[in-house]
Order: sequence, then C-alpha cells, then structure tokens
Amino acid sequence: MPAKTSTSLVVKIIKLSLLLIPAILAYFPIKNSEEFRYFFAPKVVYEVKGYQNDDNGPEDMEILTSRISRLGPGLFSSADFMQDDGKAFIVLTRGAANPNLVEFVSQHPGNFVMRGETPEDIWYTNQDIAESKAVSPRGDDIAVSITVTDEAYAKSGKKINDNVGGFGYVTLDGTIISKAHLQIKLGKSIMLTGYNNSDAKGLVAILSGDVMSRAYTLVRM
Repeated sequence: MPAKTSTSLVVKIIKLSLLLIPAILAYFPIKNSEEFRYFFAPKVVYEVKGYQNDDNGPEDMEILTSRISRLGPGLFSSADFMQDDGKAFIVLTRGAANPNLVEFVSQHPGNFVMRGETPEDIWYTNQDIAESKAVSPRGDDIAVSITVTDEAYAKSGKKINDNVGGFGYVTLDGTIISKAHLQIKLGKSIMLTGYNNSDAKGLVAILSGDVMSRAYTLVRM
C-alpha cells in the first residue's frame, strides 16, 4: 500500500508540472524575448583602477557590484568582482549596463543629503530612506521618488513644511544635483526632479544600497 501511494503522488506531481509549463510560458511571453537574449550576451569586463585590498575594498566592491546589477539591463543581469594577477575586475554577465550609468555609480560614493537653504539645515540622509524608485510623472520625464521612514518624517517633517515658499536642495557627495521651490507641504514620499548632473536610474541604484568609502574609476577592457 505505501508503494502505491508513493506512485500516485509522483503522477500528481508530473501532472501538476505539465499544467505549470503553459503558465510559465504565459508569464514570459514572446514579446519579452529581449530578456532571454541577455542570457547569451557576451561578458563585459571593467578593470577597477586604484583598487586596494584594504579594510574597505572588499565591502566597497560588494556595494558597487550590487549597484551595477540593479542597473540591468535585464532582469537576470549581474555584476561580479574578481581579482587576477594583482588586478581587480568587475565582470558583467547576461547583459551589460549602460556605460554612463556604470561610470556614475562608481564615481559616487553615495552620500545623499536633502536639506534647506543652508548646508547645516539637513532634513534627510541615506539612512532615512525606506524606498526609492525611478518614475515618469509627466510622460517621458524621469524623476526619483523617495519614501522616508516614519522616524525620519517625525523628526524633520514639520521643519521641512515650515520652509514652504523657500527652496530645498538635494546633494550627492557634496554636489547639488537638484533644487526645488517648495510650493506645497511634503509627506513621507517626495518626488525629486530637476537634475543637472545625474541620472534617475543611477541615483536609485545608489540609494538602494550602502555608501562606499570612496569613488572608483572603472575602465572597460
């Protein structure tokens, strides 16, 4: 009797697998064949110039490869760090990210600050961000939507809204990348627009992880 029960279970599993195949194919329709193309894309290798295997180096490379993996271009695209013959490399597989974005995320350690009109008037930093994503609020325009934690909003929300009528600034590693006139009161979710030297997708990749100890220069091989 146990053997018969086991056989029946195997048959049920096979039948269930056959039912799941059409569902999987439906989830990845032919129109998304571009995604599968990345599986066969050639590897792209960047040499990490000036890399030093010190206390911060391994952690920085973990942060940087995670950033580049978030850039895509495909769902399964990834970046991995390796060393060979005293040199350091980042290897991109299953589709290479845009070179300009790779440069952007490697050249910025990622110290994010949202503040008032004076540098001392800090509202939010990296540690206060619960979520960030690139959005298109007006057609082709790209912006970054950030949502801060409850604790951060409780601490700074009133101070920010007392500044309605003035300006708010976003800096990345000390450089102003966005300036906005505060016309209405802000909640926990804030739309960042008006970039002059950054890309929304690159900024999201940076804000979705930790801050590196310094900038790195990557040279495509």
